[in-house]
Amino acid sequence: MNALNFARVRDRELSLWQSAVAEYLRGELKKNNQPAAMRDLLDHPLSIATADYVTRKFNDPTYQPPASFKGDTSHEALVFRSHLGHQIGEALATNDMERYEALSVAYRKFCDEDYSIGPPPTGFATCPITYAQYALSSGGRMTYNDWTTAGGNNINYGVINWKLPNNAKVGILGDWGTGMPDAIALLKDMMVQHKPDVIIHLGDIYYSGTPQECDTYFRDVFTTVFNEVLGPGKRIPVFSIPGNHDYYAWGAEYYNVVTNLNNNIPGATQQASYFCLRTQDNGWQFLGMDTGYNDSNPANQLNTTYAGPWLQPNEITWHQDKLANFPGLTILLSHHQLYSSNSKINGSFSVMNAVPYYNPYLYRAVGEYLPTKVAGWIWGHEHNFVMYRDYLAQLPIGRLVGNSAYEELTSANPYQVNYPQIPYVMPEPQYDQYKLGINQDSNGVQYYNHGYAIIDLSGRKNPTDPVQANYYQFPAWGSTPPPNPVSTQLYQEPFSKPQPFEYGDQVHSGGNHMLSNMDGMDVQDFYAGSFGYNYPVAAPGMVDYARRHTIRKYVNGHPAPDGTPLISGDVVSIQTTQNGQYLTAGTTPWLYYASAVNNNSLWVIKKKEQGSAGINIGDAIYLENVAYTGQYLKPVYAVKWSMIYLTTEVGADYWWRFCTME
Repeated sequence: MNALNFARVRDRELSLWQSAVAEYLRGELKKNNQPAAMRDLLDHPLSIATADYVTRKFNDPTYQPPASFKGDTSHEALVFRSHLGHQIGEALATNDMERYEALSVAYRKFCDEDYSIGPPPTGFATCPITYAQYALSSGGRMTYNDWTTAGGNNINYGVINWKLPNNAKVGILGDWGTGMPDAIALLKDMMVQHKPDVIIHLGDIYYSGTPQECDTYFRDVFTTVFNEVLGPGKRIPVFSIPGNHDYYAWGAEYYNVVTNLNNNIPGATQQASYFCLRTQDNGWQFLGMDTGYNDSNPANQLNTTYAGPWLQPNEITWHQDKLANFPGLTILLSHHQLYSSNSKINGSFSVMNAVPYYNPYLYRAVGEYLPTKVAGWIWGHEHNFVMYRDYLAQLPIGRLVGNSAYEELTSANPYQVNYPQIPYVMPEPQYDQYKLGINQDSNGVQYYNHGYAIIDLSGRKNPTDPVQANYYQFPAWGSTPPPNPVSTQLYQEPFSKPQPFEYGDQVHSGGNHMLSNMDGMDVQDFYAGSFGYNYPVAAPGMVDYARRHTIRKYVNGHPAPDGTPLISGDVVSIQTTQNGQYLTAGTTPWLYYASAVNNNSLWVIKKKEQGSAGINIGDAIYLENVAYTGQYLKPVYAVKWSMIYLTTEVGADYWWRFCTME
């Protein structure tokens, strides 16, 4: 074990077991008038043994610790007792009393001292009761406030009535709810150095979002720091979207905390796990998503067919309403990442295995609005700070800010580029200037620094003028803090109206455009397959790699003059500039490129939205094949080949758009 002892596993049952042990230790330490801060809990032998146990168990679900002997207080003996305690708790939670009795007998063979925290440290037998209470408290039902039910079908349910001052500073924290000393110090640093008007947390209260954890590591820390910095009883609003850990205890306490956190601030109630926070002048809005709900099942982490997470269907409608009907610009916020250069998002045998580094589910929820309405997207989940290349998948800015408290060891190598398809904002080694610094603890363990973001709205003259995003790093430490830790600025950049796409310009016959879809994919260079066929393939959009296509209008089977405007209902050919061949629908499921123009290579353009008939760059459109009436262009995620081809499908509700760089 490293000196930190703060093991984090993406597993509900194991995380709940950690919570149960921590709650037991906290109570016993306080009972004996001993310090009971997070650091003290982590340094206790029971906590160290449990961290070791859950780490081994998560990495190997079949793991069985070696048995200990009665009176044995070695580390391995405590790991075994933690294992037995966890199994006893599961038996209680499932009301398997036969198994419970058998396990209890097994436990007593190795330890009958049990109920004291002093040496020998053997208090695991009381923890299963706490574990079972957590497991049973929700009845196995997840908490979620849907605007159509909890909100009485009010589409503005979840919109925060409290408005951001036009000159506000917004503090962004990611994966902060640990209760660690450096997490508390980081919050104080943010408050003292920048005086934010509001704080937004990107999710994860460790280990499981239980009542004690939500209070001790989240609500109480804010109260303590606010009292110290602002004065007794004074507060600023705090909003938090959930991560996967917040739902490991089925979300009930997370909801209790966030809906009551701002009770003394009129209009600042957060009603749901998603929210909309707007400036007084309606120039900017922050949209927080709930990506944690569909990543709360522990089986997901071992399921190679799992892909996601995704948003609840009604929440997608809610976000699209806020994007479509807001006159200003938007900053999106989520716990989970849209894409990653380091971490696998989709399982090896999932329907999205061709893009393990990318989440099409999240993209298609808001993708229609990214190139015109969204200035940037900030997420957490990975415990790092990363600036990705701008305009990946037509997202102007994508930033990872998940480094506000979880101790990320340098040995974890979070900057390792496992997926070069998702590049940094600059290639290495030039990117080194944007990486977090490193702090070495007194025991020689090295950690990447923590960090946070400040979005400064104060420099605007007009409502939709750019805002400044400032990223800061703050020392991380295990057991010994450095002298006088203070944040330093890592980088500053503007968030502004998206620029490089000529959205709004009309598409004309003969124009060259990228063919982009609702999953954020662009059609790339074709794949030369069997029998001499060239198959079109798609991948997440990198505009300098996307293949251009010439879009040409046809009237009565003949090409119209170049420059003729395109309107909804026109028939067009789609010709790749790679070799001049035409996108063609065949009798096989996949499309191919052919040299001749016929009905199979002609497509009817239909606008997705009502309005003017003209087809503009960026409009969402359906493409219906002329030879196969009623069949529309869409991708097929070919799991066997780990590639994304194109096909047609009857009645497919799948849209595309033409894009052009300036």
